[in-house]
Amino acid sequence: MAEIRKISKTLPDGSTRNYYAWRYRLPDGSWKRVQASTKAALIRKKERLERQRLTGTLPAEKRPESVSEICLLWLEASEAGREGRPPISRVTAAYYRGLIDNHVTPLAIDAGPLHELRAQALDKDAAGAVRDALVRRLSRATAKKVLVILRSAFAWASRQGMVSHDAFASIRILEQRRQAAPLSPSAIPSHELVRKVILRAAERAAEASRDMDRRAWTRRRAMVAMAALAGLRAEELRGLMDRDLDMTHARVTVRQVADRYGTICPPKSAAGYRTLQLSKPLVAIVKEWLLARPDHKGAAAPAHDMPGQWRPGRLLFPNEAGGVLDIMEPINRCWQVLMEDLGAVDPPAKPGGRPRPHYTFHDLRHFYASDRIARGAGPQEIKYEVGHATIQMTFDTYGHLFAFHERDARQRANDAASEVL
Repeated sequence: MAEIRKISKTLPDGSTRNYYAWRYRLPDGSWKRVQASTKAALIRKKERLERQRLTGTLPAEKRPESVSEICLLWLEASEAGREGRPPISRVTAAYYRGLIDNHVTPLAIDAGPLHELRAQALDKDAAGAVRDALVRRLSRATAKKVLVILRSAFAWASRQGMVSHDAFASIRILEQRRQAAPLSPSAIPSHELVRKVILRAAERAAEASRDMDRRAWTRRRAMVAMAALAGLRAEELRGLMDRDLDMTHARVTVRQVADRYGTICPPKSAAGYRTLQLSKPLVAIVKEWLLARPDHKGAAAPAHDMPGQWRPGRLLFPNEAGGVLDIMEPINRCWQVLMEDLGAVDPPAKPGGRPRPHYTFHDLRHFYASDRIARGAGPQEIKYEVGHATIQMTFDTYGHLFAFHERDARQRANDAASEVL
């Protein structure tokens, strides 16, 4: 039997997570790996398994038979935190499970359907046939996501001794070089509309007859302003804590998000961790909300608590009970209502439905980025401030805006030169 090994993993936020792993051989000749967060816990597991081996009671591990079973076992391990990694969020797990159920399990190649095809019998040619079937059946983007799951699942299964070889190790979907469709100008709210939206939210708060409604609209106004003037996503706003807001230096730090289930979790990628500077008008709007914000018992916070005496572990934008806001709060109860008030809506798609807003709450991020670009911010600045994982994502979305303002800057330089020459 192998010795216990200490393994260190670097997490996206830069911290290090340590765990201990040990491998032992099953009666059928395969290897199985067990792990624990502490060495003492792993030693107890090791001693129990060694007693079972000596007494001949060590159970034989049933190997997963089909390709689908490998993917589902990989997903279960990912939910628990496989090989020292942090557990994936419920949202990510549900997304992966949908890809497996909808695109892996029903898929069939000449060798057979993947829910019946033995993983051990899958060779490189069969894995290539799976890739080709995915590309034919799905969009290129979705096919790449499914193939990433298959590659990761088989690599993990190979390390765990579930399969003798990784059939997907060298299988790729080549990049298709094409010009991405730029963000349409019609998808970017105008300065006038954003100003009217923030003003209308303040009017809603002033018109409210109940204290609870007045506080709700004060909070919604602050959230809309943070999205438009700091570029934060809705899930980032819902996950902000008091400790993330530095009123002294007028900045906010994104450290976590709230998913659709109301669970606080890390940002999706390392690029999500960032610190942003707040403008003076935005600071004033946030202060107004902090003065009106209820405590966990539902009472308004006293004025002398603000702006400095807040609790680090308290949500910045909580609901009336102090918990995480519902995922639909910024969208249906805030943005939809404001768009209807301003008449910036189209007729409902279905009879009896709600009117469709000209812009979405997420479009406020595009407003923020386009405004920053117009004021001279460079691509790396925009990438950092909006939390894009790659600079390519920033150029695919806002590249045409950079090109326009570069041409405008060159024209201004030429005009200035013409005046003096």
